[in-house]
Amino acid sequence: MSRTSAWLVVATTCLVQAAGAWNLLTLAAIAPEVGARLSVPAAWVGYYMSIAFFASMTSSLISGSAVTRWGACRAAQVGLVLVAIGAAATAVADVAVIALGAAAIGVGYGFTNPAASHILVRFTPAARRNLIFSLKQTGVPIGGMIAGLIAPATALVFGWQMAPASSAVVIVLLALVMQVLRSAWDSDRNTSVPLFANPLGSVRLVLSHIALRRLCFGVVGFAIVQFSLSSFLVTVLVESADFGLIEAGFALSLAQVAGGTGRLVWGWTADQTRDGLRILVGVGSIMVVGITLLALVGPNWPVLAVQAVCILIGFTAIGWNGVYMAELARLAPNGRIGDVTGGALSIHYIGMLAGPITIALLRDALGGYTVAVALLAGSAFIGALLAASARRIVRAA
Repeated sequence: MSRTSAWLVVATTCLVQAAGAWNLLTLAAIAPEVGARLSVPAAWVGYYMSIAFFASMTSSLISGSAVTRWGACRAAQVGLVLVAIGAAATAVADVAVIALGAAAIGVGYGFTNPAASHILVRFTPAARRNLIFSLKQTGVPIGGMIAGLIAPATALVFGWQMAPASSAVVIVLLALVMQVLRSAWDSDRNTSVPLFANPLGSVRLVLSHIALRRLCFGVVGFAIVQFSLSSFLVTVLVESADFGLIEAGFALSLAQVAGGTGRLVWGWTADQTRDGLRILVGVGSIMVVGITLLALVGPNWPVLAVQAVCILIGFTAIGWNGVYMAELARLAPNGRIGDVTGGALSIHYIGMLAGPITIALLRDALGGYTVAVALLAGSAFIGALLAASARRIVRAA
């Protein structure tokens, strides 16, 4: 493919990630408002996110087969449409319907990363893989930034239901526009591959590779941190630092912008050092510091200091994903990148599932977030240790 086409691939996969994250995080950005309107505690968002991530974990089991059978572009389109359906459902003022919407969003979201990885490896240069994967992964914090900036204002001006409803419309339009790319991007699809023949095969593939296994379980620790904070940062700042909804949403956006910046910086650094696993160890170590500071935040803290903590957390806890995705592609057996990505993400989603629901339960039990947030530092530390172990194995091979 031409250089222009390669950048079109990067831009499109980034947009897909941004759209999925925007829809996924919209309710997290307005959780206090939605909770007040539905007469449920703001911590309900932890259960909402866990439902979404459980659904993502499930769909990731077949995402590798879906990418091979349908083509990566079609798999991404299917994922986007499911996310849009789920977002529309979350605009209904009924907790049960919102839960179903979360499940639909999660199923769709589970298709997007394996599809993007497959396309990127086909059409972009290997020498720039960490940076390219990091560029694609900036879509997640971009989507989170959009949610943090737009959703609170939309909820306060037009009502909370307009926030998820408007995001659903945008994502459907993106899925339709992608149709013009399908013939070129899905030329390698194999319709003879069964979709459900071996749903656990991708997980077994990852677990059979010792370095991949250590890396994936280490990233579970990072995922617990990332998605717990993405789910609860607004609520934590409203309850612990006396922030208003828009002020807390802006802080979430700062964290997401820092995350996008971190993904580029870490990706570029990994390409320069040719040691992505070492970068992940460093990111996890810095993450511990940021989370510890967040646990100490109180109403007497200056706003700028709180925002600085959010930026530090975003730069690390939201910044590691591109390097991780590139390492999965690098360590995957030949021709199995989609399967390895899907299997690894199924393991990765354990953290995305466990983190938010654990924080919600601890908040309900303890009446606050201080201890719950502090425990996330331990999760980041364990993740860094396992990434270091994976690096030693790879270097010794």
